[in-house]
Amino acid sequence: MAAAATTAAPATAATAAATTDLPSANDDTYERGTTMTLKTLKPIATLAAILTATAVVAAPAQARGTTITATLHGAAAFPNATGSAKFKKDGAKREFEAQVEHVRSLAGKRLTVFVHGTKVGTMLVGGLGNAHLNRSTELGQAVPQVTAGNRVNVRTAAGALVATGKF
Repeated sequence: MAAAATTAAPATAATAAATTDLPSANDDTYERGTTMTLKTLKPIATLAAILTATAVVAAPAQARGTTITATLHGAAAFPNATGSAKFKKDGAKREFEAQVEHVRSLAGKRLTVFVHGTKVGTMLVGGLGNAHLNRSTELGQAVPQVTAGNRVNVRTAAGALVATGKF
C-alpha cells in the first residue's frame, strides 16, 4: 500500500516538460506569445504618450486671467510680521486673498486690509498669530480692481500699520 501512494520522479527533462503545464523556454509558442505581448504593448504605450502630451499642451490653455501677488513686510511696530496678498482676475470674476503671520501679540484682534487706500475687509488674528482674508465676486463680495504698483496695507482697528507691500 505504501508503494502505491508514492509517485516516481520524472526520469528525463523531456518527461518533466511533458508533465507540467508551463511552457519551456525552448517552446516556439512561448516565444511567439512573448513577442505578441510586446507588439500589443507598443501601441498602448504610444497612445499613452500621445494622451499625456495632449494633456500637457491643454493645461496651459485652461489657465486664463491674470494673477498678481504682493509680499507683505512688517511695519516698525511689528517687525516680525510677514504675509502675502494675491489678486486674480478672470473676465468679470475677481478674487482677493491676504494673509499675515507672526503677529501673536495681536491674537483675538481684528485687522483691516486696504488696497490702494480702499478697505477690502477685515480679518481676525488667531491664537497662533495668523490672520487670513478671502474675497470673491463669485460669492457676491466686493473686490476692488487691483493693478501692479498698488499698495497693500494691513492695519489694526486703531490704525497702526502692521504690514505693508506692493503689487
